[in-house]
Amino acid sequence: GNMETTTDAAPAPRATPENKMPDFEPPQACVQRIIKGVLPDNCQITKESKAAFSKAAGIFIIYLTTCANDFCKENKRSTISSQDVLAAIKELEFHELVGPLEEFLVHYRKELETKKGEPG
Repeated sequence: GNMETTTDAAPAPRATPENKMPDFEPPQACVQRIIKGVLPDNCQITKESKAAFSKAAGIFIIYLTTCANDFCKENKRSTISSQDVLAAIKELEFHELVGPLEEFLVHYRKELETKKGEPG
């Protein structure tokens, strides 16, 4: 079935001929690795649920990108920064993701600094 869901957090990006909603989903193998890492070993998932997780992940990325781009434009910039992504996550009311993302960014930046210092 073709089910559409809406949230109060942000209006759905409109799919028009010029501005077609991109049809994107991350590879199911990647999504499956994430799911398997979260679920206990005795828990199984159907093929259909794997496809649904992949589609949902793609939709989430599209919403997050659209929202982050709005913050980028508001600040008269053409490059989306990690701060725009954080602002978008807050705007979309995924507050429980803010801490883990900020923590990831601290480690990510430290790793970049370490790599810059290595001879290469």
